[in-house]
Amino acid sequence: EDLHEETRKALEGVRERKSEDIEGAWRRYKLYMDGSGGGPDAEPSWAVAILAERWDGGDEFIGVIGEEVAKEFVYEGVYDSFWLGGVEKAYACVAELTAAIWGLLWCMQADPILPCEMHADTLLVVGIAEARYFTQSLGSISETLRQLCLMAQQTLQVEWRHVKAHSGDAWNECVDTVA
Repeated sequence: EDLHEETRKALEGVRERKSEDIEGAWRRYKLYMDGSGGGPDAEPSWAVAILAERWDGGDEFIGVIGEEVAKEFVYEGVYDSFWLGGVEKAYACVAELTAAIWGLLWCMQADPILPCEMHADTLLVVGIAEARYFTQSLGSISETLRQLCLMAQQTLQVEWRHVKAHSGDAWNECVDTVA
């Protein structure tokens, strides 16, 4: 699938990083997260674009992670919860929450000094992350995100932001395409 024009422009503006450029050059991490409900030939999936904002205001592209939403399963009568974010039935909201979980996990393993700015194009994710919403209809995945947010608050500065879907934001369009 073709990249959105704004994503293509943003990727063209990415400069090659050298290890000596990185130390102390970044102001914050910026993550963009999205999920897809799948379709007739595709399973629900998620993606996270990871950037670092430089002190001069520019962004450096670190990379993209993503995958299909993992399904929980029962083997010989025993429930297997090995897959973090795994669900019995996956759909778009679950894919969005899964992206937020993996994005937050990425931040938790990164440099704890740098704040993380998390961008999601669904208010549900932002609301759950900020403890403004909770829904039992999504099962344990919303509780998993909320618990990870509470853990992250102990050592990280995390800010959640809503970005309007399909509005031309380069990095939101990027994760929309990948998911």
